[in-house]
Amino acid sequence: MPPVYADQRAAWVGQDLGQPGDLLRVEAAACRGRPVYFFLGPADEPDRYGRLPDQLPGGPQTLISVIISSIFTAGSVLAWRNWRRGRANLAGAFRLAAYAAILMQLAWVVLATHAPSFYDEVSIFSGQFGEAVWASVQLWIWYLALEPYVRRRWPWLMVGWNRLLAGRWRDPLVGRDLLLGGLLGVATTLLFQAQTLLPNWMGLAPPTPLSIREDLLGQSLGLLAIGQLDALYDAQGQFFVLFALVVLLRRPALAVAVTFTLQVLILLLVGMGTVVAQAVGYLPLAVPIAMMSAALIFLVLLRFGFLAHLTGLLFAVLLSISPLTTDLSAWYAASGLVCALTLAGLAGYGLIASLGGRRLLGEEFFGDM
Repeated sequence: MPPVYADQRAAWVGQDLGQPGDLLRVEAAACRGRPVYFFLGPADEPDRYGRLPDQLPGGPQTLISVIISSIFTAGSVLAWRNWRRGRANLAGAFRLAAYAAILMQLAWVVLATHAPSFYDEVSIFSGQFGEAVWASVQLWIWYLALEPYVRRRWPWLMVGWNRLLAGRWRDPLVGRDLLLGGLLGVATTLLFQAQTLLPNWMGLAPPTPLSIREDLLGQSLGLLAIGQLDALYDAQGQFFVLFALVVLLRRPALAVAVTFTLQVLILLLVGMGTVVAQAVGYLPLAVPIAMMSAALIFLVLLRFGFLAHLTGLLFAVLLSISPLTTDLSAWYAASGLVCALTLAGLAGYGLIASLGGRRLLGEEFFGDM
């Protein structure tokens, strides 16, 4: 039985084109003529519905737990140190943490399966509210730990971001960063889509394309909330790793090189979307694309700052997880269209704000022509 309500079910078993000789099973479920669930995996895999996705063995799980705990502890020490010395931007950190908590609660309201019982609903809300507070506290600590150091060493990275947090929405620098970040997100997304389309030219079977969020199909507000949260936490994490390496290695150029290498490896793992045996054949295509994507990311981050970097991640995340389609009659088309219009509106706002009150085609544009 599928994990969601359905009035129709179907299943197919066939040869896996990527792994000749292996059987592949596809299971589907629909409700009132609309697809609500898909499963794709080995035909002999037991307990297809009850397993936890992407579970890691005990050793890697322990290592990841130690790394995350160490980063959180180091961030807490730095945050306390900056707070005591009066260097922390408390107002900006609070606004950032509060915004993240509100987004998490909004995603819960839209996406959760709510209970008809008041007491059950309060219990579910309490658990989710605790997760939202904990996640926003982590973001608050990271910001207090990082922002003062970055502001002293590389101040230009935080100018646009701090102006945005201060409420200067129409600042031309904020508009410029939004516009450039949008271009970055579109460029990196096109590069990854090319990685899916180009293998045919190399005589290879196409790899698994980037996955949309099946659990968010038809949920416009949920897509926007989850996309913003993913971009925000990814950007903060990358920023923390970069400047932690700057502190440890004492050489900014070396820290950037190490972080760039890590970013390339992460993009390779995310972009291939295949098992290791298949991925080897895609390396001649995947490595240059990952390196170009990482180069674009670091060029925008180090030249234009954190706000442009975050906006680029937001565009890339939403373009990747949204069900974009030209078939407007599809049942999921509305959510993809809302995300596309939101990103277009954000880019248009960035263009208008970057002009600083000047007209796009005014006298300044034509100059002495």
